[in-house]
Amino acid sequence: MMGKGHAVLGAATWTAGTAYALPAMGYTATPAILLMGCLPVAGAALRPDIDHPSASIAQSGGFITKGIAAAAGKLSGGHRQGTHRLWFLLVCAAFDFAVVTLFGRWGGLALFFVYTAFGTQALAKTTLHRGLGRRWRKSTWLLSDLYSWVFAGAAAYGAYLVFPDAGSWWWLAAALTIGHLSHLIGDSLTTSGLEWAHGHRIRVPLLGNAGSRRENLLVSACVVLMVVIIASSVFGVSLELPTWDDLPDWFPASLVPAAAGSLPG
Repeated sequence: MMGKGHAVLGAATWTAGTAYALPAMGYTATPAILLMGCLPVAGAALRPDIDHPSASIAQSGGFITKGIAAAAGKLSGGHRQGTHRLWFLLVCAAFDFAVVTLFGRWGGLALFFVYTAFGTQALAKTTLHRGLGRRWRKSTWLLSDLYSWVFAGAAAYGAYLVFPDAGSWWWLAAALTIGHLSHLIGDSLTTSGLEWAHGHRIRVPLLGNAGSRRENLLVSACVVLMVVIIASSVFGVSLELPTWDDLPDWFPASLVPAAAGSLPG
């Protein structure tokens, strides 16, 4: 998948999962939680691509992130190698949980700030963005990417207000892990698949090649899903999934007894 596709898929995974998981755990999936979470998750969904200097995450911070990407690529053995393995996901998850555990609120805000900047850079890549970016980059160089960090700073201040308790930042480590995992799943759905561990490749080519029309359709569906879920949260509309006990209500009453009677035993 392309960088923007990974970012959107990660954000949609967080938004949909949180909207249904939190109510089941006795919490309310507020618009603030949905929005605040999908921003850094979009950035974490780019994390495995830090092994490629041309990736969205490598382009987000000028020569600093490009240098990190070049070093990561050499150390990991190239693109879609070490940083795309399951062990790298586990190491990153352990690091994120350690940061929010040891440093609490400030550690969480630091992670939130960095990954929100990464996600903003990827999500903003539209035709208009590319056209303006070329002209702006010629005259401003590194400053052409500054907007994503300014936005990340504003979003981090919002998160500072929404999540005041140090103990409440565990959710961010979980969110970043979800975003990272969505990247691996997304790459596994392409033609080349993904080697999660040495000698163990998963390939379910539902999306075809990276950047294909099918991938674009998935990205569009994810955007629509996020808009519907967040709008439903804003307007207080319940999106609870049906249980087995609810299924009869989803079918015409006359069909339920007949279907039940046709079952063996």
